Amino acid sequence: MNAEGKWRVTHRPEWCELSQYYGIGRTSIQLTISQLERGFGDRKDSIVFALDDKDFTTYCTILQKDYEYGEDELVPLQLHSKGKGIDILFLGDGYDADALASGAYMNLVREEMEYFFALPPYDRFREYFNVYAAVSLSQETGINTVNTYCNTRFGTIYGGSDMCGGSGPNLIPDDELIFPYITETLTDSPFTDDKLRRTLVILIPNTSEYNGVSYVYEDGRAISICPRSEQAYPNDTRGVVQREAGGFGFGKLGNEAVTKNAYATSGVLESIRLGQERGWYQNISTSGKMAEVPWAHFIFDPRYSDYVDIFEGGFEYTRNIFRSEASSCLNTGIPYYNAISRQVITMRIMEYAGESFSMDDFYANDTNAWGPTGQTTRSIAPDDYP
Repeated sequence: MNAEGKWRVTHRPEWCELSQYYGIGRTSIQLTISQLERGFGDRKDSIVFALDDKDFTTYCTILQKDYEYGEDELVPLQLHSKGKGIDILFLGDGYDADALASGAYMNLVREEMEYFFALPPYDRFREYFNVYAAVSLSQETGINTVNTYCNTRFGTIYGGSDMCGGSGPNLIPDDELIFPYITETLTDSPFTDDKLRRTLVILIPNTSEYNGVSYVYEDGRAISICPRSEQAYPNDTRGVVQREAGGFGFGKLGNEAVTKNAYATSGVLESIRLGQERGWYQNISTSGKMAEVPWAHFIFDPRYSDYVDIFEGGFEYTRNIFRSEASSCLNTGIPYYNAISRQVITMRIMEYAGESFSMDDFYANDTNAWGPTGQTTRSIAPDDYP
């Protein structure tokens, strides 16, 4: 409160308490709002302040939205029935009370969840996954840029570059806010720092203006930022989820796209080598020798030999980096993970589930069928997005 003289509160709703109701000049006041009972309905009122010696008043509007879930509540969308349980956690950034209470955020979460499990091999292993959504409230809608500021829960900003072989600028999360929120703030959080190393965090920013991006940390933690998109496939919401969350975030695969007509530099080759030491980027190679690529066992296998080979170009560069197939979800954007990517994803699922991986079982169940290629079927209309 910044007042020219003495002031006092002349009205407040009964569900609000103030640390003081009168004062002089500049004063710091704490407002406490009682919890809204679910099913009660929205409530809105104002706190009115008046100057003692002048005919002047001002007010602060207080709005509470009734919602099915509470702030910072962890909502289970599906629970595993096989293995130890592999966790996917959705977070929203830039969704205020109106956006949450309308159901738009949770509808978008469910939509992206279905896209994640739409392609092989994820469709075959859905029963191994737990999927949760956090009700993460922001005070304002939108996303930060270098020129604009929005008071959002995780401070996601547009700028910089990603960590999976792509070039910036991109959406950047504040991981110093995100990871403590998951382990400490979420109600009845089952997540620990150790568990986060095997958890895929999918952050949905409240924007449709920017493409997705993934951040994979040295200890295995991963954040895939998957905003909604009104563009055509593969740049629609479905394509973003399948590339970023399914490919980069969980699969920890390397980018197979080619955007630079140049040799990969020694620094790029070294970053790939370090990633492969951690078990990442197994779908690309810095060697073009058949005996050295991670997918060598597919090349002369009659079940795969007509489409698995060695193609130069990947990690954005045309030269010095090699991939296994001409096209994939991580290259030209078709709804399809290539054979080595399917194997790597399956191996990671089995590892996280506490089960052993069998190459014979992989061969028996593997399919190179594409996922849907038609128009995206949204669970909510574009006008209903916050």
